[in-house]
Amino acid sequence: MGRLNIDYIKYILKNKLLKIVPYKYRKPFILVFAVLSLYGYFKFMIILSARFFGTPSTYLLIMQNAVVSVLDILVRSFGQSGAAAILVLLAGILIYRYTRPVYKKNENKNEWHSKSLYYEINSVISLLYVVITVLAFIPLFIK
Repeated sequence: MGRLNIDYIKYILKNKLLKIVPYKYRKPFILVFAVLSLYGYFKFMIILSARFFGTPSTYLLIMQNAVVSVLDILVRSFGQSGAAAILVLLAGILIYRYTRPVYKKNENKNEWHSKSLYYEINSVISLLYVVITVLAFIPLFIK
């Protein structure tokens, strides 16, 4: 068996798989899979920290409990269907803001402005990857 070639996997995902999806649906597709991969990375880091330390990282478990308690508050306040509707509405608004087009501010100048949150959301997702990694390995430095 050879090494796992990450560049080849990226090539397949970006150039082959995304070409199947119509152009105007690519950004929402990327956003949904970025959030799903963030969740997968979170679970992976819980397992990895459990392998290193014998128990999962306390900081990651606190973060998980905070998200679960917020979801529980939503379910208790609005019921399951209401909480699902609120989450779908928030996801819809986020996807809409994520995919807004770029427009030219002045016809005379070459200034392009975007009201999209594409770069901001990608920056937040990248920051969350760093936060999850740091929280997983904090017990190495704090004893």
